Amino acid sequence: MGSLLPPLLCSLLVSTLFGTSHALDPPRKGLDGGWTAIEDLKDPHVREIAVSKHNKLEKTNLTLRKVEGGESQMVAGMNYRLVLEVLTVGGWTPIKNISDPDVGEIAEFAVAEHNHEASTNLTLCKVVKGDTQEVAGINYKLVLEAKDGGVGVVSEYEAVVWEKTWEHFRKLTSFELLETH
Repeated sequence: MGSLLPPLLCSLLVSTLFGTSHALDPPRKGLDGGWTAIEDLKDPHVREIAVSKHNKLEKTNLTLRKVEGGESQMVAGMNYRLVLEVLTVGGWTPIKNISDPDVGEIAEFAVAEHNHEASTNLTLCKVVKGDTQEVAGINYKLVLEAKDGGVGVVSEYEAVVWEKTWEHFRKLTSFELLETH
């Protein structure tokens, strides 16, 4: 039994304190006390702060999907104001934006891996719909339209890909032709 809630888009304000003097730190962009946009939203430090601090303070078990935006503020330490997309543990959650480049990359991987495993010649046409599920990583269940290069027929397939981004790991766990009515 899992949650069928969509990925949560939430705002989070996190403060971190450092034991060093800012006088010794290299100069930073922006003014002390002012908010500055975070340039690299994929920075591992930002990603670690994003959910781990929230989970610890709120005693939750959210998993970070994506840092959508954020700002930092230098005070007696650093404040971070972040907009996050997070997943809840358990059930399948619909993917809001199937045009997201990350979803396209997963779909391309699924077709390429299926071609390799089954000695087929499918070409991805489009992602029709998809869901995610938090496990030890994330399962992506995608309905894909793919064209058979030998026959030229476009059919729908359901692919499930297991991904652990922190380990740079992906595995195609199933790839099935869907019946057409």
